[in-house]
Amino acid sequence: MTDFSEREKAIVACTLAAGFVMGMWAGLWMLPVEALDVPVHESQQNGHTTTSPAFYPVPSVFFGVTIGLPLVAVGYGYLKTRDVPEEATDEDVRHAVADGGLDE
Repeated sequence: MTDFSEREKAIVACTLAAGFVMGMWAGLWMLPVEALDVPVHESQQNGHTTTSPAFYPVPSVFFGVTIGLPLVAVGYGYLKTRDVPEEATDEDVRHAVADGGLDE
């Protein structure tokens, strides 16, 4: 198995999150219109007619997953890549040259 770098792990996490969210909504949009036709309840309050759906065709968890999953993936990517070492310092280069490396 390939050993992925921290950056590659972050990219994979964000890609999987985006793919899952897009697939979830694409699956909902593939339903025929008749399946999402919701009966409506009408009620009178203070002389005004209000209508409300009998049920919501889209589960409320879809909205939480749509916002939460990408945030978790981006947060994971940030935490994984924020401690990646910066460029080598002059002292690191001197130690490498002393060990037989080339100073270019």
